[in-house]
Amino acid sequence: MTVDSDMEKARSTNNFTQYSYPLTPGQHNMVLVFKDYNYKSATSSGFVRGEDRSVSAKIDASVSLPIPNNLTDTYNVKVGPYELGVTGALALDTLGGTGRADLMADARKAFSAGSEGGVDTGDAVSTAGSTFKVASAFMGRNVLDKLPGAGGINTAIDMRTGNTVNPHVALKFDGVDLKQHTFNWQLSPRSEAEARQLKDLLQFVKARMLPAYALNGESSVSRALLTYPNLVDIFFTGIDQNYFYYFKPVMINTFTTDFTPQGLALNKGGRPSFINCTMTVTEAQIHTRSDIEGLSQAAGDGGE
Repeated sequence: MTVDSDMEKARSTNNFTQYSYPLTPGQHNMVLVFKDYNYKSATSSGFVRGEDRSVSAKIDASVSLPIPNNLTDTYNVKVGPYELGVTGALALDTLGGTGRADLMADARKAFSAGSEGGVDTGDAVSTAGSTFKVASAFMGRNVLDKLPGAGGINTAIDMRTGNTVNPHVALKFDGVDLKQHTFNWQLSPRSEAEARQLKDLLQFVKARMLPAYALNGESSVSRALLTYPNLVDIFFTGIDQNYFYYFKPVMINTFTTDFTPQGLALNKGGRPSFINCTMTVTEAQIHTRSDIEGLSQAAGDGGE
């Protein structure tokens, strides 16, 4: 099922609204398909591809605009340095099966000396004792880190011994951010009809990005709940989207309309000559490796 055929099916119903700017769309467009919020649609895996999108989803409106001036696809994975500290490092060693290996090995040498032959008891005890002293000194130094006002003592110990506590900095992965996209349009209506269509389009987008009261009435109780704003599926038409990128269902975060981008410039009747629009959207699902691999496989199979 393609975007065009999907839209044609929706247009055949009496409840579908479509806004296009300009009135006669150009060859390359971005189509925003609005639909009521649905948890399944917002959390299902995979991209919203033109041939894959289910027509069973309740869609009742679309907006067609020229492809925006900027098309930037950014992935953001939350990774950064994290100080494990010695206890964290020991925990990792323990989980990896090597916890306290050196200290325990020295202790075993001390207690088994003489029974295994070739092991000098004095050397074993000395080694274990030295290791224990170092560990004890460190534990004392580490405890000082927790005491208020002990910074000077800690520094003095470090300077005297020429050692300091290893923070055991490691790289920590902490999830994937939801992707955000920002689109910019520079629009200039060429006729009164086109200006009116653009005005209606802008008002429609603003209405659908906002919530509504879940209950009718004027009381505080009736206004206690808000419905979710619409989800939006985004497609490109007139280009091979496989060479650009796909979107998961989004919600609109911000929609800014600048009616005077070049100062006050008016057409006949007092209508703005130039309108710049900026839209920021956030996808409802994170991206994972399988999404990209799925796109590669679809492209290899001739998917469009």
